[in-house]
Amino acid sequence: MPEFLKPPTITQNPNPLPDGFTPRLIELYKAGRFPFDRLVTYYQLDQINEAIHDMHEGRVIKPILIGS
Repeated sequence: MPEFLKPPTITQNPNPLPDGFTPRLIELYKAGRFPFDRLVTYYQLDQINEAIHDMHEGRVIKPILIGS
């Protein structure tokens, strides 16, 4: 049977992160060893073009849009 006709493989856990990953990041953040707040930049929704531009220019790692 050609590969493209085979049904997709279904996994039990579609979460790509290993168990314990998120809790570990939280522990590191609380200990001051994971600067999550330095990785995000907030933009108002009407600044969406600026957020995209800054992301493409490498000025921000994770732009977050805030609706008003």
